[in-house]
This record gives sequence, C-alpha cells and structure tokens, in this order.
Amino acid sequence: AIVKRVHEIIIEDDKLRQNDKDKEPVSIGIISPFRGQVELIKKALAQVFTDSIIRKHSIEVGTAHTFQGDERDIMIEQKINEKKGKKDDEMLDGKDIDDPFA
Repeated sequence: AIVKRVHEIIIEDDKLRQNDKDKEPVSIGIISPFRGQVELIKKALAQVFTDSIIRKHSIEVGTAHTFQGDERDIMIEQKINEKKGKKDDEMLDGKDIDDPFA
C-alpha cells in the first residue's frame, strides 16, 4: 500500500511540474514505528523505483527519530491497528508536523 501511495504521489507531482518547470520535486518521508518495517519498506521501494527517482524526491524511510529536525513536503505514517492487527497508512501533508510517536 505504501509503495502504491508513493507512486501515486510521484505521478501527480510530475503532472503538476509539467506546467511549472521551476517547481522542485515534492519530497516524501515514510514513518514506521518499527525498524524491521522500515527495512522492508526500503527494500520494496528499491524494487520499484530507481535510485534517481528516490534521490529526486528525497524519499526517506525511517522511524520518527529519523526525521527529527528534518522536513518533507509529504509524510506517510504507517501505523499498526492493535485491535485489528493490521496496518493502516495515513498521509500527512505539511512541512511541519509533530513527532507522531512521541
């Protein structure tokens, strides 16, 4: 679900930037509370996107601590729904967000 969401964001950003060549590519951050999940997401992204695309959009995956003092245009938060035992993804728009796991 996260890889699909990142792909959708990149496609939409590319469409928007066609009309404004000076606009910087959107930067993307993905937050997961678990280091193991972070590594799995990184591997999945690397299988779908080239290194060039990952650098172009400053795609970073990490725990909340990874992003302390850093900014991204779009943040995707992966949460675990404890009651249902399944993953939920939530997209957070905005430059400044608080640490969602603090």
